[in-house]
Amino acid sequence: MWQQPRFRDYRDRLAEGQWDLIIADIPWKYHKPGANTKSTHLVPYPTLEQSDYPDMMQTFYAALLPDRNLWCWSEYFNLPALFSAAEGAGFTYRGLAVV
Repeated sequence: MWQQPRFRDYRDRLAEGQWDLIIADIPWKYHKPGANTKSTHLVPYPTLEQSDYPDMMQTFYAALLPDRNLWCWSEYFNLPALFSAAEGAGFTYRGLAVV
């Protein structure tokens, strides 16, 4: 009989050891200013609130070996809060790639 796979919280996995690289594609909440009906229907799953960013960045920072990398996908409207949380956790900004 088929069973639903069990998923583990990312924080459990990160606590298992020190990592060279973390690649994060986080379920961001769209924070486009103004009323936008389309943006409320873009993501049919729970999203992360900006108030959660500092704790998430602290977790990432603690899980990485010194001088290692975090690659984080985001959309434009979350960048200021993401950069602020990353800097507050101790990360040093190295670059931005736009797709």
